[in-house]
Amino acid sequence: RHTTATLHYTGRKFIRDLVKYAWKFPKGPPRELSAIVIDNAGLSDLAKQLQKATPKDLEAADKLEGFMKAAAVTGVSTREAVYEQIKEAKFSIKGLSLWDLLRRDFKRVNADSEHQLEIVCSTITGMDFVELLEHRDFGQVTRRFCEEHGAQVLVCITVGNISVTSSDTSVASAIRLGLVVTALHDHRNLAEKLWRHLMASKVLCLEPPSKESKLNGGAESVVFAATITNKAVTRKQAIPILIEFLRSER
Repeated sequence: RHTTATLHYTGRKFIRDLVKYAWKFPKGPPRELSAIVIDNAGLSDLAKQLQKATPKDLEAADKLEGFMKAAAVTGVSTREAVYEQIKEAKFSIKGLSLWDLLRRDFKRVNADSEHQLEIVCSTITGMDFVELLEHRDFGQVTRRFCEEHGAQVLVCITVGNISVTSSDTSVASAIRLGLVVTALHDHRNLAEKLWRHLMASKVLCLEPPSKESKLNGGAESVVFAATITNKAVTRKQAIPILIEFLRSER
């Protein structure tokens, strides 16, 4: 999924070359790892500083770097340059609807196969949580998304750009992580309990907005939102917290 999207958004020759090289192999690591290059935290120097990359991430990145050299991939100077171009592609959401963004990268979360409660968790890259909340279709689309996947609650992890004014009054762009929880009013109590559970997490380090954002859930939905201040957080860290909550609701 990511490979196709990245090729569509960037047309970067190095990705085409790498995928073409990897798929020469009927099976094995080159072919399997070709997809990882699209979304590998190990390619980022910042991720390593934040300890966001696991040892397996770093190992995979090393192997991918070797494959790129073997394939004589052009236009790539450093591993960080690869990561930046991939990030640029992921942030390019022009032409995508909110429905597209929700389904582009999501996972269904439940405690076990017999457990009735289910949460759907979507990572939205390229849109800040405030922009998500103010989207005119937010209420309608998020309700439909929950219904389609049989989930009581939708959790969105957003990775978006915001404008930051520095001490010299210049305006720069920065990346902000956000968390949005929404559910139909029928599941309001469950959503509120989940929100309290998430707010208490020492992993996520949530910080509610300093001023009220427009919560565009509509009359039928309840919505909660906050900034994730732990910059090392990804969905990989959030899902165990969601599972822990679901198990507590048995």
